[in-house]
Amino acid sequence: MTLNPSNKKIIIQFFKFIIVGLINSSFNYLLFYVCLIYLNFHYIISGTLGFILGALIGYQLNRSWSFNSKINYKKGLRTYLFIQLFCLLIHNITLISVIEYLQIKDVFSQLAGIIVTTLINFYLIKKFVFTK
Repeated sequence: MTLNPSNKKIIIQFFKFIIVGLINSSFNYLLFYVCLIYLNFHYIISGTLGFILGALIGYQLNRSWSFNSKINYKKGLRTYLFIQLFCLLIHNITLISVIEYLQIKDVFSQLAGIIVTTLINFYLIKKFVFTK
């Protein structure tokens, strides 16, 4: 089975997006862990700070590498951050759900949030941010 060029491009972008996601998720989780364990911040604050750091790193790497986009930096960033805020809402709902209802330890909750938001995030930024 051969892929048409459009599908091949999307698959390559998705794999690059996953690599960028691993990088920004590493920073996300590191900041979350430091804030939660060493600074004794609440898990929502820790998760939010980690998510924001990951989002900023992700924008730069996705813009320049995953999607090789020439979109205006500020315009793209504005839309990207709006999508990230939506994903942050989903992320925090996931954190609360896995901690409060599934009784998963808070130190592992961030991983669940990252997994849930990855596909949503890819779809939305591909469709609304990095269209060029």
